[in-house]
Amino acid sequence: MRLTTRPILMGFMLITALIITPGCKGRGGGGASTGPNSDAPVQLDLQIRPLTPERTGITVRYLVTVTLMDRNNDVAGGRSVMRNVTTGQPVGEFTLTAADLLGDCVTRCTFQGGLTRVNPPPGRTDFAHTVIDAAGNRSAEISFFVNTAQAELPRGAIPSEPSIEWKPAR
Repeated sequence: MRLTTRPILMGFMLITALIITPGCKGRGGGGASTGPNSDAPVQLDLQIRPLTPERTGITVRYLVTVTLMDRNNDVAGGRSVMRNVTTGQPVGEFTLTAADLLGDCVTRCTFQGGLTRVNPPPGRTDFAHTVIDAAGNRSAEISFFVNTAQAELPRGAIPSEPSIEWKPAR
């Protein structure tokens, strides 16, 4: 008498299918999505350009240019969010208007923001930028850093209180 494993294998596959199928919920299976949100904006690039010397004791200004795409084109009405990774503190956010966005965001658009640091500390400071569209979908963060040189203050000068601001470059 010769036994084959084919009926055993078929029975095992049927039992496995019956156990797994009730957990599926359609449109991608059960549970939370493990992949990126396809409706979220995608930051393609972030460029930062200092507009003043990068040193302590003064107000340092940067122009930040963000390039992104958003396949459902609902970035206008969303927000640009900047945080200081070094301190863990939020820097600020502003609402993106249609006038801020240059180009067609379905394929590629840009906007600019101004980062201002009053009397920044010396050394490296890390930042992270996120775009949140009008529906609340959040892009992945883009991280960057700036280096600030230590400067000598003139005799008798009182340094300004350190502060930082993120706003649209309108």
